[in-house]
Amino acid sequence: MINNSNLFETLILNLTQPDAILNALAAYIKKQNLTYDNAKVFAKYVEGSNRVVVSLTNQTWFQDVTFPQSEHFIVLALRVLSGANATLAASAWLPGVADALTINGSISLTNNGVVFLKNLPLTVFPLSTNNADIEAGFFILEKPILWQAQTSLSILATWATAPSTANQNLRFELWGYKLI
Repeated sequence: MINNSNLFETLILNLTQPDAILNALAAYIKKQNLTYDNAKVFAKYVEGSNRVVVSLTNQTWFQDVTFPQSEHFIVLALRVLSGANATLAASAWLPGVADALTINGSISLTNNGVVFLKNLPLTVFPLSTNNADIEAGFFILEKPILWQAQTSLSILATWATAPSTANQNLRFELWGYKLI
């Protein structure tokens, strides 16, 4: 099992001036004229969503998630995990896409009606070797995505041929900082 706290340190928080970056994030939110409660603070945050993908040519994640007013989320990385189990809650999630039929898909990420990633191949999410690679399953964004409070964000995965591996599931996670 990968320790999420250590992973954040490695991928995101191992910065020379983390306070300066958090202050810049707060300034950016204010500049966008978004509601900003000074009592809130930025915290490490991961938002995840699980879906079954077997026998489907498309599937959507996060479409039902919205955050309360002034709880904006700055997404720095995406992570995909895969599992094969009849129930989503019981899956042993492995970083990356392990199923050969599922990896041939692509994703598009839409935030508040704007497409930020279009037809990104699932092959960009590196597969783990014995669940030991810290970077496994991650795609670091070149430019962070601001998921504004009370707006929608979704990830749509599509496949030319529906994955047919029994009980194949995917989990997408968004990693970053959120005002809480």
